[in-house]
Amino acid sequence: EDATSFTLPLSLGFDVGRSSRLVFTAPLSYYRVANAKSYNARLNLAWQIPFFSEAWYLTLSMGSGAAASPDLGGAGLMLAGSVTNHFRFFRGKSFGFGLGSMVGQYQTQKLKVGDLESDPQIKNTVLRNGLFFSINHPFLFGDVASEFFIVDTRFSGDQLFLESYHEFGISMGSSKVRKKDGGGTRLGLTYLLADTMTGFTLNFGFGF
Repeated sequence: EDATSFTLPLSLGFDVGRSSRLVFTAPLSYYRVANAKSYNARLNLAWQIPFFSEAWYLTLSMGSGAAASPDLGGAGLMLAGSVTNHFRFFRGKSFGFGLGSMVGQYQTQKLKVGDLESDPQIKNTVLRNGLFFSINHPFLFGDVASEFFIVDTRFSGDQLFLESYHEFGISMGSSKVRKKDGGGTRLGLTYLLADTMTGFTLNFGFGF
């Protein structure tokens, strides 16, 4: 069946000391599968720690999320924690190359909303590994870069609908070099490939 989703990726970050950074994210999502609608809200706190002149970032994060679907008569609550590694092998004036990896632990919690009660007792570990290649375009408005990436995601633990999937994408916009003043705009397209499904995601981000 066809599925459609929309996500509003709200986030707020600020520097801590000279180099570390705290980032609060609160994405809001809407999903529709056939005629059934569902809603998701998450709250996450991440601590970004740079090493070696910002060539290597380690991010520690924790958060929770809640989902509900009146059409399906279900609701759920999840707690999550993860460690993300982002290492850039090379970053020159014209291009850059690097890799990222993440290990996360996700576990559902008991939730009761009105007459709906859920306690699926699901616990999973998620592994993500990816490569990215960026190209700077100084001739386009002075600070524009394209990024190409490949990401492999795998699940272990309790059985899920998907055990793994792959993402192939491109994004273009303001350079991703970390700035004190924030800001920037990016537009991207991602193709998702799995054993039982395929899909596209259009992304747009604006910082202020």
